[in-house]
Amino acid sequence: MLSRDTVYEVVFATADDLEQHYKDWCITQGEEFIALFNWRTEDFLPMIYHQTGLLLTTQPTSQRLSHIKNVAGLCVLAMMHGGGCGRDVNTGNSTNFLEPSLTRGKVQMLINTERQYQDELGSGRTDGRSHNISGFMVMLTYYVERAFKQWVTSPGDEYALNEIRKIAAICVLCLELHGG
Repeated sequence: MLSRDTVYEVVFATADDLEQHYKDWCITQGEEFIALFNWRTEDFLPMIYHQTGLLLTTQPTSQRLSHIKNVAGLCVLAMMHGGGCGRDVNTGNSTNFLEPSLTRGKVQMLINTERQYQDELGSGRTDGRSHNISGFMVMLTYYVERAFKQWVTSPGDEYALNEIRKIAAICVLCLELHGG
């Protein structure tokens, strides 16, 4: 098991690596890709989907955890660039939407509100047992599909970013329980 603080260090380092990787790739592709420097939520959804797909086809646990780190890192970048909201642990409702250009501290706070909510879920929503990595894969796939649906069917990015917050928190929990 890893502490939540350690998991956040790993996830934010992964986000930095991914951001640099995609910026370097954009530069090699020419001017038409420079627009990706102004990333929006819809730019991150296919990348999150791709990493989740790799997770589903990968067998060794270490590679699965690597893809989970990548999914979490991409969620962090999506929230930093696109904004997001937290979750009120008492009501379960989303909090007020925060505009784009979030700091790492704000993103971590938003993800923590979701982790708190997950920890508070009663027996009506969970059987109380820890999930193996396959269980987390199922949850991630479900919420990635919901993020796509929310982006397509809802005005703005807020509802898709709610799902991205949930995806990030699921990744954080998985990494807490199974290492990274």
